[in-house]
Amino acid sequence: MSAGQEVKNIVLVRGGFVDGSGWQGVYDHLTADGYRVTVVQNPTLSLAGDVAATHLILDGLDGPAVLVGHSYGGAVITEAGNHPNVAALAYIQAQRAASFSVRNWVRTGSGSLFVPYQANQIAALRSIIATWMRLAIVETMSHPEEDQRLWFIVDELDSLGAIEGLKDALARLRKFGGRCVLGFQSIAQVSATYGGGEAQTIVENCGNTLILRCAGSEHGGTSQFASRLIGEREVIRRHTARGRDREGLFAPRGARRSTNVSEQHVVENAVLAAELEQLPDLSGYLKTAAAPHWLRVSFRRAG
Repeated sequence: MSAGQEVKNIVLVRGGFVDGSGWQGVYDHLTADGYRVTVVQNPTLSLAGDVAATHLILDGLDGPAVLVGHSYGGAVITEAGNHPNVAALAYIQAQRAASFSVRNWVRTGSGSLFVPYQANQIAALRSIIATWMRLAIVETMSHPEEDQRLWFIVDELDSLGAIEGLKDALARLRKFGGRCVLGFQSIAQVSATYGGGEAQTIVENCGNTLILRCAGSEHGGTSQFASRLIGEREVIRRHTARGRDREGLFAPRGARRSTNVSEQHVVENAVLAAELEQLPDLSGYLKTAAAPHWLRVSFRRAG
């Protein structure tokens, strides 16, 4: 870009929780002022992929541009800013709504806080969501011990990044009024994220466990893990053998018959992995902290 050259191109890069339509108002104002505005529909599958999508837009411009990023988009434009068509970077921090703090919400908030994401966003947002969860858990445990009934519900635990301190938090949160509900589909992915030993401890630290249909694999998979979690049972198998007593080679045909009964004590899985793989929808096994045994349960769809 030569000195004094006017910049008429503006490229807008969105944050993680909205799509490009979030720039609509800004787009309308800038185009009305004569600027050529382009909105990057970054896929948010990865930072590298979003930078590549931004570079594609910059490659097609006929001159220099101001590259604007909001929220997560700020990380994208930082990486994409070395493109020759970038004249300046602008980081959008101001927002109309009041700023939000996870810690402040734990202290004073009410109701429910949802952190949703689309399937194609999880690769880019998994670490951010895991960090927010850690902040919320740490803030909860920094309060005096009380029964405030604050629930942390983490679905797809195996898809998120590691939540630091989760293992210890599960053992301690209850004293501070915290409750955790963890859902996952693959124990192998949880183990890959936390390590095999810590993944086992995380599951064991959950006082109540519900097992629904789960998948197996060549090496056992989640169904085998769930089968071991339910435990074993002792089975008594009775074997009966029948014969005929004979005193000699030429014993009469009416010789006395005999029956021998033996018992064999066998320990086996209470529920086989194959049974868990074939469970009907909304059916499974439940173990509560107060109950000594697992129960077979079924649920009805609402409505």
